[in-house]
Amino acid sequence: MVSFKAVIAGILTDIAGSIIAGVLVSIALVIYLVSNGADENNMEAMIMENMVRPPWSIISFAMAALVSLMAGYVTAKVAKVQVYYAAGIVALLTAAYGFYAGLGMYSHVMNAGVSVFSAAIVMLGAWLWRKRNPA
Repeated sequence: MVSFKAVIAGILTDIAGSIIAGVLVSIALVIYLVSNGADENNMEAMIMENMVRPPWSIISFAMAALVSLMAGYVTAKVAKVQVYYAAGIVALLTAAYGFYAGLGMYSHVMNAGVSVFSAAIVMLGAWLWRKRNPA
């Protein structure tokens, strides 16, 4: 039987990590925009415009990948057995949520690609834990 506790820990790690990473990237972007003389009245539009362009999109993507890696690692660490099964459930659920959340922002192909990549990174996190802690 898969560890329900491990799946919950992995999902919560992904959710909390994504929120924290998003806030940190947004704060850094606001600081950047203000230091370059951005108009405060258009700040929200400027944030949305800049988040989808490099370097901010690359930074966001990298941070999301690190969060997914950490989610897979935490899932495996809590599960200890059947780590790939538990991590697979976390990967499926977080990828499905990520796809749903990105429906209005990206094309379906890009959204699907990012979701598959995210799921693979979760599994990589579980593999890293298993490699460090052989059965």
